[in-house]
Amino acid sequence: MAKARKYVLISAAKDEAEFIGIVLESVARQTVQPALHVVVDDGSKDNTVEIVQEWAKRESFIKLKSREGGVTRNFGSKVAAFKAAYDEIKSLDFDFIGCLDADITLPQNYYEWIMSKMEVDPKLGVASGLCLQKRGNDWVKIMTNSRHVPGAMQFFRRECYETIGGYQSVTVAGVDSLAEIKARMHGWETKSFTDIHGFHHKPIGSATGGKVRTSYRRGMTDYMLGKHPLYVLLKSIRRLAAPPYGLDSAAHLYGYYSLLFQRRPRDVSEDVRAYVRFEEIQVLKKAIFNGQKPY
Repeated sequence: MAKARKYVLISAAKDEAEFIGIVLESVARQTVQPALHVVVDDGSKDNTVEIVQEWAKRESFIKLKSREGGVTRNFGSKVAAFKAAYDEIKSLDFDFIGCLDADITLPQNYYEWIMSKMEVDPKLGVASGLCLQKRGNDWVKIMTNSRHVPGAMQFFRRECYETIGGYQSVTVAGVDSLAEIKARMHGWETKSFTDIHGFHHKPIGSATGGKVRTSYRRGMTDYMLGKHPLYVLLKSIRRLAAPPYGLDSAAHLYGYYSLLFQRRPRDVSEDVRAYVRFEEIQVLKKAIFNGQKPY
């Protein structure tokens, strides 16, 4: 008889009353429910806590945890929230652990489907479906590559998560990207599948000032993660054709090169930087010699 698959979820939430209800509903409807879903409240001022408490009365796997000192919403707060939750659940028996943002809903078979893919490929350490973004009345794909697993719905094999030491603090952003990089450094594969989708209800960058501001922060993140100046330039040139037509690329470059010229210390160690450069070279080689789409 096959071993039952067990997974846990952690969601960091701050003032997410608009969406947290439908998020918990989508988890409750999963064909394979989590052993535990910990929602870490980070000092919400709206009725997020009350909504989670009501759901916890209906579903025994939902648990609310309030984190003291969560005042400002930032990328460090996600790391702190995850650590606080994981310290409480690490003694439990489970095979996978997922991050689920408090504004993401999923199809009913989502986690069953993802776990089946990870069981087939024992080297797959981090996975997800494709993340769709609401724009007007339509759902559109967020431009990415197949190795990138959207941070809003990253799903880890437990062994992989513990090997990389979980999420690590960063100066600007890139918590999720750093987790992916470290997973691949340790020999794990990372992949987002296009066959199944998650639905991101809140506009990207709404918590940090819009798309241009998000691009600016992405540039700073690329610097902090050790990406090469030429690689970042090529990536920005490729984005020129995407709306808002040039502003996105300009903000990205400004974010990166402003830190480069300041010679700011990087967030990552030299071995991580070396691995990032190695991956960049491999991507460019495939683009040049195999005609594969880079970045």
